[in-house]
Amino acid sequence: MLSLTVHADPVRVLTEDDPPFNLREAGGQIGGVATDMVRDIFQRARLPYTLELLPWARAYNLALTEADVCLYATTRNAEREKRFLWIGPLLVNAWAIYAGPHSPDRVRTLDDVRPPAVIGGYLGDAVAQYLVDRGYRVQQI
Repeated sequence: MLSLTVHADPVRVLTEDDPPFNLREAGGQIGGVATDMVRDIFQRARLPYTLELLPWARAYNLALTEADVCLYATTRNAEREKRFLWIGPLLVNAWAIYAGPHSPDRVRTLDDVRPPAVIGGYLGDAVAQYLVDRGYRVQQI
């Protein structure tokens, strides 16, 4: 009988705080629906890994610039398609805009939030970039 053992360096697996998909739970452990799936994938593949929760822009940058780094859960779009090797999808998630209490009364379509309206978004987020590319004013944090 032949037995083969492969010793690989752990894959550095990165994510952001984005409940309910990935989040820091009480006690400091990283949890969430997507995190549970990623853990299962690595366990089934018998690959060593470390798991870190970082600000989105930092995690994304590390995935672009360092070897043996895996990033989840991220939006797959045309711009990102060529930058990564993809596994998945883990989840399918619809995009939405929520109007606050001081927003115009009738926000029904994207046209209702064209400039001068300002939309809040996250720096480096696919949704924010999608809106910026189409001429919307997005204040990114």
